[in-house]
Amino acid sequence: MIKIKDFLNSKFAIILFIIIISAPLFYLSYFVYPSADDFSYAVMHNESSFFDKQKAFYFSWTSRYLATAVLSLTFLNFGSIHYYGVLSAVSILLFYLSIVYVVQVTSKTNSNKWFFSALLMSVYVLFLPSICENFFWFPSVITYFVPSSLFLIFIGVTLKNNKSPSIKNRIIAVLLIFLIGGCNELLIGAILLWLFFLHYLEYLKYRKISYPYTILTLITIAIALFVVLAPGNAVRAKVIDSIRYLSFYDVVILSFKRFFIIYLKYFVWILLLFIFANSYFKVKIYLPKSVTALKVFLVMNAFLFACIFLSIYSLKAQYPVRVENLVYFIALLFLYVFSILLLKTLKKVSIKTSYLCLSIGLSALFILPFFHKTFKNNVCIMYSDIFKGKAVSYKQQFLERDAYLTSYASKNGPNSVCKVARINNPPETLLFDDIQKDKNHFINQAIAKYYNVKMIVLKE
Repeated sequence: MIKIKDFLNSKFAIILFIIIISAPLFYLSYFVYPSADDFSYAVMHNESSFFDKQKAFYFSWTSRYLATAVLSLTFLNFGSIHYYGVLSAVSILLFYLSIVYVVQVTSKTNSNKWFFSALLMSVYVLFLPSICENFFWFPSVITYFVPSSLFLIFIGVTLKNNKSPSIKNRIIAVLLIFLIGGCNELLIGAILLWLFFLHYLEYLKYRKISYPYTILTLITIAIALFVVLAPGNAVRAKVIDSIRYLSFYDVVILSFKRFFIIYLKYFVWILLLFIFANSYFKVKIYLPKSVTALKVFLVMNAFLFACIFLSIYSLKAQYPVRVENLVYFIALLFLYVFSILLLKTLKKVSIKTSYLCLSIGLSALFILPFFHKTFKNNVCIMYSDIFKGKAVSYKQQFLERDAYLTSYASKNGPNSVCKVARINNPPETLLFDDIQKDKNHFINQAIAKYYNVKMIVLKE
């Protein structure tokens, strides 16, 4: 019993924990292939030049100028289905490095920044709503996951500038605002909230409004207006309104339901894990006394509810899991700060209490899935896809389908109708969506256009 306790108290146990969670992410990256919207972006407006294509997107469908630009330059656009795993692996590495950077800037002790950052990222992965839509489906990666990393870098850059102002940091901050704004609307709101917080810190310190932060705020507002007022958003809104309807009351009720479900699924357990991590590493961050745990808690709840409400209101339906991934990410930023302030309020947390928090948090990961299917154990899902051969089988089936469609199109011509079977026993972590029964579904149409056949029909 003593040996088990000593093992759990050792850094080796935490290193093993980190490896168990992070290793399968990089391994699964080897088996990533395009699906659904990947093909849509590859064939949509493909008769146009790159810039004409971006203009068409902005005026006819979406305001996410950076995301559509990147999706117009993926490997599919150049005739290859390969190398998507490289994009996933790079995005995962970018996220880790962005955590390292923020930890380095905010923490008073940097000796364990690499180790501590790996632990934070592992905690992030544990309760993530969707592994596939966060790491391995590229349209979601570039629209939600990559800008999340950029937002972390933005936090680090602005905090660094707060300590030692420089033109270089301000230019980088402006560039990051432009990049993030071109990917995701909710993160524009997060940028504004963060800039208001920096204004607050600056005012407490100097009793005056910060000119540089005012400029950054105005730039953010300008980009927000450019995004919100995009003609494409109005076009998409009309399409959504024609097929869906939710009253304002329904939106409010659904928003509250999602808010409380998210609390139950993630917040409580993540907070316990953060309490363990921060007490184990004795983490301290630079915050004025006026920033209390209660204030952070109230702002967190207000902002997260606003994100949930606006997402449901704009879609007139329950938002997709990739949006919940982003809400989850924003919540974790608040919970991380809240846990540190909570520990500061409690003054001292015993090692026994710290490990009790760890035990309860990890136990929830394995116990809750037995109560309802909405609770998921990401560790089990990843290893199931690996050891049950789903990932290997998926790659083999996808390559066989690619060879079949290429051969069929060359033999039968562009006016042919091709029957294709769905991926059998697909890995939950890798395949976002596949060919549909409806031959007119956008996925079928996009794949048919990519392979130069008239129609893709599902083989029953």
